[in-house]
Amino acid sequence: MLSAQNTLVVLAVLSMNLLATIIYLFFLSSEARKSRFFQAPVWVQKLFVLLFVGPLFGSPILPQASIPTADFGGVRLWVGVIFAALGCIFILGSFLKIGVVPSLRKRSGLITQGVYGIVRHPIYAGTIFAFLGLNLIFNAFISLLYLPVSIALYFIMTVHEEKSLVHEYGQEYLDYRSDVPKRIIPFVM
Repeated sequence: MLSAQNTLVVLAVLSMNLLATIIYLFFLSSEARKSRFFQAPVWVQKLFVLLFVGPLFGSPILPQASIPTADFGGVRLWVGVIFAALGCIFILGSFLKIGVVPSLRKRSGLITQGVYGIVRHPIYAGTIFAFLGLNLIFNAFISLLYLPVSIALYFIMTVHEEKSLVHEYGQEYLDYRSDVPKRIIPFVM
């Protein structure tokens, strides 16, 4: 039986993601603050990337309550592997196009090919898929409960990011948004 202490550790790790996201949203909500954030040293920007992703990828491996379902002969594990692999494909496909920290890339044209032709924010999609997959693989119930929160936070971030993208690319981004209607989850949202 797992202790309440294990649950608190998982919640503390996930709270790092929540806090980093709230701070990032604070900077995204104002062009002046956003500009200051993107002028921060590269290591600061990479630290934020780590604080977004690290807790999501690390929390499922921590000891915690199991998902209260039957395994059906390993189906949960295989579904988890498929989602984790799909997440990695989305993340790697994005990184190959724009790099690990998108704000550090050189100004270029709007990227609409590859995973960007499936969803407008494939790094977030990949992170969500990988997070779901890891929770299923490691049978991590507490972390899995955070998934809707993570999806909501990423959706809110896309709202702010897309305002900047419309400002930067204008009609080209509006056309892209029409061509690729889903923000972060293919066929869903």
